[in-house]
Amino acid sequence: MFEELRANPRLRMGLALALALVLFVVLNDWRAATGERARAVGREQARLEATAERARDTAWTQRAQEARAARAQFEASLWQAGSVGAAEALFVDWMNREMGAAKVNNLNVIAASLPGGNAPGQVTSGPTLPDGTALMRLSVSYEFAPGVVERVLDRLAQTNRYLVVESLTVRRRPLARVEMVVSSLARPTQDKTAAAEQKGAAR
Repeated sequence: MFEELRANPRLRMGLALALALVLFVVLNDWRAATGERARAVGREQARLEATAERARDTAWTQRAQEARAARAQFEASLWQAGSVGAAEALFVDWMNREMGAAKVNNLNVIAASLPGGNAPGQVTSGPTLPDGTALMRLSVSYEFAPGVVERVLDRLAQTNRYLVVESLTVRRRPLARVEMVVSSLARPTQDKTAAAEQKGAAR
């Protein structure tokens, strides 16, 4: 074999070319594998850096805290009572006091909720209520006088209760009177407990 290599220049050249080709292929494969590993390492490093950046980002925790605070504030604005009727009575008493503080004359406050129309979880044509809440409406009327409407609305705007003035009408005849429909939300704790018990019994 070695004698042939020494005696045959073409054989030596062919063998050298074959070795060079093998070396080229091996080197090329090594470079490709090394490049792929480098890219994989780069992707993993980028993923780890992004994860660390998200861990350092406290914006989502701040948003969660703000959402909890908003929920607590909303729940505090609801009328808490054992039933819708009890909450409505509290609402009427409160409205009478507020109207008295606004110095209105010939006040009349009555409940205006539709019978059976504000049960928790009931489907209505109006806006969807949060679970466990009930809608209450009051019909409020009083004698019209200059500045009285402004005093009343300013008084209602200062409350920390959830409150909506759905309508306001000033009638001139037969007597000058202001008529308002004011709504709020109640959380009847007893009704909520009874609903939970019924749900558990159904299971």
